[in-house]
Amino acid sequence: MKITYVLTDDIDRPEDELNEILPLLPPYRREKVMRCRFLRDRLLSLCAGMLALGSHGGEIALQDGGKPYFIDQGIRFSLTHSDRCAAIAVSRYELGLDVEPLTRGYHDSMLRSFHHNEAAYIDRAVDRDRAFVEIWTRKEAYVKYLGTGLSEGLSSFDTTSAPLSASLFTFERDGYLFSAFCPQDREWEIRKISFRELKEWILRRNAAPDPAF
Repeated sequence: MKITYVLTDDIDRPEDELNEILPLLPPYRREKVMRCRFLRDRLLSLCAGMLALGSHGGEIALQDGGKPYFIDQGIRFSLTHSDRCAAIAVSRYELGLDVEPLTRGYHDSMLRSFHHNEAAYIDRAVDRDRAFVEIWTRKEAYVKYLGTGLSEGLSSFDTTSAPLSASLFTFERDGYLFSAFCPQDREWEIRKISFRELKEWILRRNAAPDPAF
């Protein structure tokens, strides 16, 4: 599994960058970007679309449920974004990825929607906020793998115990927690790419076909 992420903090001219890159993305992603109300959210959705193009270089289509996929069926991917971070995980196998800032807080009432083992894990943690973000991203990664979204009952599965825990991988970078779920792929490659690097690749690809970055 290859995970690539980008932060929007180093975008100097947000509106100019948005207007320049947006026409180069597939129609479904352009629509998704423009449905976002705030500029920050538009930039995140823009970066997610750029990562999808850059991670494979192939054509993207939509499943009946609206989930994007590469027409090359040998490649699977999962997109996520939150706060000021966008990320993609790519593998030969079905997978799910989620990211959240470590600054995200929670209320005790949220624990009632979790499996009792997960609630206990958070309750006994030294840093309960961090433990909550860890469990939340792991649950999101799993439901993204399933393709069901949060309609899946969150208390119906436990990410702290086998068999799910064996297929989950959580790591911290730049103040964010990332979690990925993939039963078949246990090899991980993680890297950060700057917005400038990502933009340069997209512009080159638009000028002439280019392999994935």
